[in-house]
Amino acid sequence: MPIRPITSAQNATVKQARALKLKKERQRTGLFVAEGIKTVEEAVKSGAQVETILLEEGLLQQLPWIEDYAKAGEVCLVPEGIVDGVSDTRSPQGIVAVVRRPEPALWESPEALRGNLLVLDEVQDPGNLGTLIRTADAAGCSGVLLSQGCVEPSHPKAVRASMGSFFHLPAVQVEDLVQALCRLKNQGYFVLAGDLLGSDFYARPTNPAKKALIVGNEAHGIRQEVLDAADARYKLPILGRAESLNAAMAAGIMLYDLVREARQI
Repeated sequence: MPIRPITSAQNATVKQARALKLKKERQRTGLFVAEGIKTVEEAVKSGAQVETILLEEGLLQQLPWIEDYAKAGEVCLVPEGIVDGVSDTRSPQGIVAVVRRPEPALWESPEALRGNLLVLDEVQDPGNLGTLIRTADAAGCSGVLLSQGCVEPSHPKAVRASMGSFFHLPAVQVEDLVQALCRLKNQGYFVLAGDLLGSDFYARPTNPAKKALIVGNEAHGIRQEVLDAADARYKLPILGRAESLNAAMAAGIMLYDLVREARQI
């Protein structure tokens, strides 16, 4: 379809995209906004259901993949400033996409759960969430499981912080996290919880099972009922004077050590 121009910030397509800054509108429509060149390109390459792309006129010649995408999808050229009003960031890159939220079926078959999982309990910061999804993707996880108390994975800041990994890895919010963990155990998973009162992570016994690693809320950690559902609780040793590690940093260290363990078994 041809690339079409939009000249007014009051155009219906622009107004719909701008409304998606609100959580209630994202929930009502099932749509969200992906921002930035890298993120939008990953959405297109991954086969995500992109409804439309808003692109500043001056960027068209700089992004050769846009014209190929426009043969099947909608691209709207807009004057400078319109993308700023849609974007959630202070320094937008002149491109946003309206994307339909995927409904990943993480439980459909054992094949969907082929590797380690990252489990998040009440993670509140969207930037942290996006970084955690990106980290899980890099460490070869097959998915990310989120409690209902977590920030929504399609929050614009979370999508942006994932640097495209949101479109590579299923991120599923479940109604009952404890029940989901029990289901994982029935499917052969060993569930580890990151807990400041746990045993030394590096002194853990070798375990050949697939792993599900739980990371908790930035301030309060993992809820007690979720801790009780874990098979083991581990902490990273703090060797200096820092009180603790950022949740995403701790998850990255643990996930990659689980990868190392699996390679040595």
